[in-house]
Amino acid sequence: MSIQIDDLILPMVPEEPLTPPAPRTSPHPWPPRLPLDLALGAESQEQILDRYSISNDDFARWALTPAFRRAVAEAARDVREQGLTFKLLCQSIAQDFLQELDACMHDKTIGFANRLDAFKTISKLAGLEPKDTKEQSTGANLVQININL
Repeated sequence: MSIQIDDLILPMVPEEPLTPPAPRTSPHPWPPRLPLDLALGAESQEQILDRYSISNDDFARWALTPAFRRAVAEAARDVREQGLTFKLLCQSIAQDFLQELDACMHDKTIGFANRLDAFKTISKLAGLEPKDTKEQSTGANLVQININL
């Protein structure tokens, strides 16, 4: 079986089920939130490593790399400058949740409404939502005329 488009005859390719792409990963071998968790100091190093299922050997190897040391130093600086705030914790949780939202958006077995909600959430977290102005909220164009006599 084939399809003809103008002068081209293209063979029909059987449809294969779409598979969602693999979740995006960090460019580094360690979890993206690990430097922040270490900088916050809310848990001991052993508890953090257990939570992420990281061996002591892996951690010792990463601790020697300049990129890991820089990431922990930047996270520590951010904690010092911004303090341990609710917003900082929420940002780190949202960052971890992005991979799941991304997988949800690309999963064709999930309903469109749920995928759209995932897209809206990512857009909101990224700050890509349109700003709500007075003009948009009222739906009318406001005109102000000043007459000075």
